[in-house]
Amino acid sequence: MEINRLKPRKALNKAFLKVKPNRTEIEGFKTNLVQLLDRTNDTESEEFHKNLVIDFLKKTYYEPNHFINTKGRNDLVIHNGDKAKSTVGVIIEAKKPTNKSEMVTVSKLNTKAFQELVLYYLRERITQNNIETKHLIITNINEWFIFDATTFDRLFAQNKKLVKQFNDFEGGRLADTKTDFFYKQIAEPFIADVKTEIEFTYFNIQDYQKPLRNDDKADDNKLIALFKLLSPEHLLKLPFTNDSNSLDKRFYSELLHIIGLTETKEGSKKLIERNKPGERHTGTAEATTFLMTGEKLKFLLAILNSKVSEWYFNLIGTTTGMGTNRWKKYKIELLPIKVPTESQEQTIEILVNEILSIKKRNASADTTSLENQINQLVYQLYDLTEEEIEIIENG
Repeated sequence: MEINRLKPRKALNKAFLKVKPNRTEIEGFKTNLVQLLDRTNDTESEEFHKNLVIDFLKKTYYEPNHFINTKGRNDLVIHNGDKAKSTVGVIIEAKKPTNKSEMVTVSKLNTKAFQELVLYYLRERITQNNIETKHLIITNINEWFIFDATTFDRLFAQNKKLVKQFNDFEGGRLADTKTDFFYKQIAEPFIADVKTEIEFTYFNIQDYQKPLRNDDKADDNKLIALFKLLSPEHLLKLPFTNDSNSLDKRFYSELLHIIGLTETKEGSKKLIERNKPGERHTGTAEATTFLMTGEKLKFLLAILNSKVSEWYFNLIGTTTGMGTNRWKKYKIELLPIKVPTESQEQTIEILVNEILSIKKRNASADTTSLENQINQLVYQLYDLTEEEIEIIENG
């Protein structure tokens, strides 16, 4: 067997690698990954560590758009959709850090962990007829081995002899029905006889301890490839945004929730419509809603909802006749937008993300304190004097 080990950057789509993650995503990734490492416990069970992996992946990337859990006799899976009945996109075999006897190494793949992955894949591909599995992973929290499903399909699912043995085993037509029989008598000798190359991506989280735990933002560049490698865009092979006029998928989902809309399918068409009665939330905007595309959308959201904009629209805008302003497109375009520094933009976006997160959980939650912080930052952005700020505050 020939082994071809790839580094994270080498495994990623070059165009996807060029897409710059925002500060909030990287900070969340660092926080959740450090938490994953710090919660490992050598005295705890494999199930305990499997749940740590689930929590990390859910919080960092996959919730609420992709369901993650065990499936039947598979160790752990990531679904292509948000329901358990959606197809499996990623299969994960999780071992505890101290289980060295069953764990693969960079020089030895033919261990129980790999043999288990072969069985799980054949169950998905042959028994379930699932052609939508994209990647398979073996991890012990620290080390991660990521295989493209095309490798497993070529080596295992397309081999008629192995598939026949698998079907006979699943049908109870062999000498034993225990999985250890499959691993030792079928998978192990078959893998040992593989003559072609097996390619996988490998990384050890311990190699990233320094950039993970320091506050030097320049060091975060060392984490970008790692962050992208475990993302749904890579593991589930989802389309990614590399066009400044396109909305980020996670931000798009968040935006639809806030304005009270949902995306549905009608044949091959995608439709956007109001949430059904009973699924609507107070505080969502379901009429006279503007959808903006382009760059710096969350920064613009902060500016448009600031006291500076409110004061300005009181001067130039027209009223609804009910004590509020009528927001017309040609009026909005008159608002002078100050170009922020990278630091100013990141600070404001962090606050916007926090507000969006709170409102998503509870649309009527009080976020006044965060809004006031944004107002102060907007005052600084426009270089307003104390006298000018007082005029706006009292306006």
